[in-house]
Amino acid sequence: MKRSFTLMLAAFLMLMTNFVWGQTREEVVAYTLDGTITGGSSGYATESEITQDNLTWMVMGNTTMNPWRIGGKSLTNENRPVYSTGTISDNITKIVVTHGTASNVTVNSMTLIVSSNADFSNPTSTLTGDFVASSTTTFNRPTSADWSNKYFKIIYNITITQTSNKFLQFIKAEFYKENGGQQTVATPTFSPAAGTYYEAQNVTIGCTTDGATIHYTLDGNDPTTSSTTYSTPIAISQTTTVKAMAVKSGMNNSAIASAVYTIEDAPTPITIAAARAWLSMSTLWYKVL
Repeated sequence: MKRSFTLMLAAFLMLMTNFVWGQTREEVVAYTLDGTITGGSSGYATESEITQDNLTWMVMGNTTMNPWRIGGKSLTNENRPVYSTGTISDNITKIVVTHGTASNVTVNSMTLIVSSNADFSNPTSTLTGDFVASSTTTFNRPTSADWSNKYFKIIYNITITQTSNKFLQFIKAEFYKENGGQQTVATPTFSPAAGTYYEAQNVTIGCTTDGATIHYTLDGNDPTTSSTTYSTPIAISQTTTVKAMAVKSGMNNSAIASAVYTIEDAPTPITIAAARAWLSMSTLWYKVL
């Protein structure tokens, strides 16, 4: 009987574990860049502007073909980029790029750059993938990275020895996210509390979500992931509005917390003589009334 109960309990725990992991690890496509939708330019060395689902992409290649052609002729170690000019709000978990054939073109490298900046000057992640013709290349988000509200850029470094245009086919890029149930980071808290003080304060910002990173501003603007990262108490010596936001990979960013610290000069101490004079005056007015 005891052994049967143990086996039943083990089976139940296994079932629950599979259920929980299936829920938290399930991914769905949040956005698709479709290389079978034609338009733009036929120039292999010209950037085409392609807008799909309210997001604009720049593609260096022949986008009048189905699927798009990334290539050219007589090239050595040339970069051919595909990049967004806007951000995807979801915290992307992986990107799966589907390719068609590759005709007389050598793909020396395939790189994904994820950035908070539109010019990709400050990358959040830079990953290298393996290009395989008529197959897919998958880029997985690093555990510590946050790919929400980011710009994405795929770079093909290619060599073509032919004197006529040769190319690889870009079929699509699918951007995945976790399917629902994504938790939100706890809202940051301040210590001491907002209020009026008569001396400078050292303000501590905390967050109850383990492993969260806090970003803050002191100029009244809402913080972003590019704002100053909190590490030590903030010295406040004049009236200041402190705003803070906490972030963690795999979770929604916290709400923005705000606290106003008003620093005023301490009131002038009253002397005993002045207090006696005030009391005498108060007594006199009382008698008159």
